[in-house]
Amino acid sequence: MKSRCPRPLDDGGDGGISTAMTASGRHDTCHRVSGQTDVAMKMRNTMVFVRNPWTIGSVKAVVAISFLAFGTCLSIAGCDSASSGSAVKKPAPAANSEKQDQAAQSKPSPISLANAAQDSSAKKPASLGAAPNQTGSSIETHGGDKLTVYCSVDEEIAKPIFDTYKTRTKTDIQVVYDTEAGKTTGLINRIVQESQSGKPRCDVLWSGEVFNTIRLARQGLLEVYDSPFAEDIPDRFKDAEHRWHSTAVRARVLAFESGKITEPEIPIRWADVVGDSSRPIAIANPMFGTTRGHVAAMFALWGKEKARDYLTRLRDGGAQIVGGNSDTVRLAGAGKVDFAFTDSDDCKLARERGMNNLDWVFPTMGDGGTLLIPCSAAILKGTGNQADARRLIDFLISEEVEIMLFESPARHWPVRAHTREVMEIRFPSQTQLTFEQIADAMDESDAAIREILLK
Repeated sequence: MKSRCPRPLDDGGDGGISTAMTASGRHDTCHRVSGQTDVAMKMRNTMVFVRNPWTIGSVKAVVAISFLAFGTCLSIAGCDSASSGSAVKKPAPAANSEKQDQAAQSKPSPISLANAAQDSSAKKPASLGAAPNQTGSSIETHGGDKLTVYCSVDEEIAKPIFDTYKTRTKTDIQVVYDTEAGKTTGLINRIVQESQSGKPRCDVLWSGEVFNTIRLARQGLLEVYDSPFAEDIPDRFKDAEHRWHSTAVRARVLAFESGKITEPEIPIRWADVVGDSSRPIAIANPMFGTTRGHVAAMFALWGKEKARDYLTRLRDGGAQIVGGNSDTVRLAGAGKVDFAFTDSDDCKLARERGMNNLDWVFPTMGDGGTLLIPCSAAILKGTGNQADARRLIDFLISEEVEIMLFESPARHWPVRAHTREVMEIRFPSQTQLTFEQIADAMDESDAAIREILLK
């Protein structure tokens, strides 16, 4: 079966439609990244070029992409860039902000770069400065033996990342995961409630989206940290005030059972996905997770009147509201609904688990592309584990972790252009809305959701 999907951004697409094979196992620019049959396998078994972000220009070093190789010269352990070879230097924990600055200046690339240490042109990141001054804050400083992380990235995807970090650094981390139905929103509410009580418990937030992280920053609940590992992250994906950084994106997609839907029946715009009694649709509860951001994006781009009309048409068309994005995928794969609003990672995970009859496309928001949503990481205000929190942030936003997330069953796309280039990955075309504009629209969209869809 042939289906249509917006032309990939790297092709210079403007939201036009290209044809791709979507039958199981064939090349597919809609849900097989860039039509690559198995880039992850290629990366595991071959030598590739990965740019060292700390060398001047585009110096590249040959590295073996394997978890053993990653352990050779780990950023958070610290490498002696002045020495030759891959000798590892493990500095003692910084006792004050001056020592933190010195340690930060010696941090190398998060990827093992055996030849980089011999490059005399290697540069060091600028001094990070002292930890943010918390004098006068109403938030009690919290800390302890364990670093507490609130995480809404799917546990089966996040756990190997945390396990790798804990093994290398011997850092004790307590990870609190969110539920599928309450994605991100539950943890965000918990953070706000804890901060209001003056007794916050979370040191680091690793979120499966970015909109609520922006809202936390606006409430003054996030620390400022200009991580040296954010240098090559595009401006779109990091806060101008250094309160949060985002990486590893997935897309909002429309999923369906292959063979059941013909090409002319596949909508190419989100505004056309409304459904009726003969064409049932499933959508996750739009008060939570990425679906919440998706609806807010409609309000931000289309305006209040058009977006409210769209929600009304969804309701009148009998849209089924279910617990989470994975639930919508299961319904589509089982043929119980014709179309499912969901995320690309949920589709890829379903395929990984044997749902080979599932296909998906990237409808445009109306301005040239669909919504791409990154994970985001931030340090919570008042943490007493400042040094450990910064080291974990450095790891979570590193190029190494972006590659690990792409190689995971979820296949998150890296935000770093040079990483996508060497791995031959293409983004689908994306909306021109900023994440801040979408966050601005959330209160208005939340009110409309409650009034129209959930009452």
